[in-house]
Amino acid sequence: MEESVRRIAFLGTPFQGTDIAKWTDFGRKITDLFGDTNKVLLDNLKQGSYQLKAISEKFPDWLRGREGAEATKVEIVCFTEEFATGHLGKTVTDESAHIKGYKVLTLHTNHQDMCKFSDKDDENYKAVMKVLL
Repeated sequence: MEESVRRIAFLGTPFQGTDIAKWTDFGRKITDLFGDTNKVLLDNLKQGSYQLKAISEKFPDWLRGREGAEATKVEIVCFTEEFATGHLGKTVTDESAHIKGYKVLTLHTNHQDMCKFSDKDDENYKAVMKVLL
């Protein structure tokens, strides 16, 4: 499958982590009263996490390794959210939502709705599909 990948669109991906993750500790403690939550996943989303650092270093290396020939090159576009989600601000900052050296575009929505499109005529849908097709 790896050899077949030619284009990737990242929608609000927190490559550098997110400040919102610190709020999840509070929410996790409450939801743990009713069932288990994935603490490891939430910890990995915090700014400065070891896992995010490793991914943010290795993934660009993988991309550069694919740039040698047109047949293996991968086009990357990172999408950021334009609007805040609720009163907490942007879930993922513009700085965290991009990979250095790759194109960044803004979707006119908040983080929760980045991958929710009303129909094929939705402007955000068109922007993402333009990257993928």
